[in-house]
Amino acid sequence: MNQAIHAPDRVASITLLDPAGLTRLDARFWWWLSISGLATLTPMPIRRRLARWLDLPAMLHQELMTLMWAGTRGYRAEPKFPAVLTDDELRAIDVPALLITGARSALITPAQARARGGVMPHAEVAVVPGSHGGFNRIDELNDRIAAFIEAHATGKQLLLHRLRYRQRRLLLSIGGVLAEASAGPAADDGGGEAGGRAEAEGVPRAGHIGQRADDR
Repeated sequence: MNQAIHAPDRVASITLLDPAGLTRLDARFWWWLSISGLATLTPMPIRRRLARWLDLPAMLHQELMTLMWAGTRGYRAEPKFPAVLTDDELRAIDVPALLITGARSALITPAQARARGGVMPHAEVAVVPGSHGGFNRIDELNDRIAAFIEAHATGKQLLLHRLRYRQRRLLLSIGGVLAEASAGPAADDGGGEAGGRAEAEGVPRAGHIGQRADDR
């Protein structure tokens, strides 16, 4: 959003996935962050129930959770959070914007998303199933984001986006085949079925939809 405000000539469109900077972080967010973080450390049988309760299927992908905790331990975050953009700043975003939030997001509620998105001159607001950082129906959402970006890209931007999108889909498909081949027969470790189901639902693809639109 800041780039769209301060350098609009470098931005064709922006895609906002449950973004910070639209509302203040309240107790609901901190409660969700604490509970979901602790839930990722529980045994898989308990984690499956917590994942359904929190609407966070990504919790069932153990490799992703291991990577997340490794990044948390090895990364020193700056002790401050994005300031909330004013209405005047949002009105200054003059490029097409797609604002997506989860129906159970702990960061920004659907009502807040519609209210703040309505301030931007050319914004679409989409409320999708899932919670903060745990959107469901990833393939469907990816396709919607890709269509939005292509609709507002021209020339070289459009060509690069299509090439990158197809390359990621190919790499993800190859990665899935290799993972299945290396895993062999599913072991009954309490998480095989759920973990496989989460992978089938496309959890690893969240990295694609989280990419900044201005980088495509």
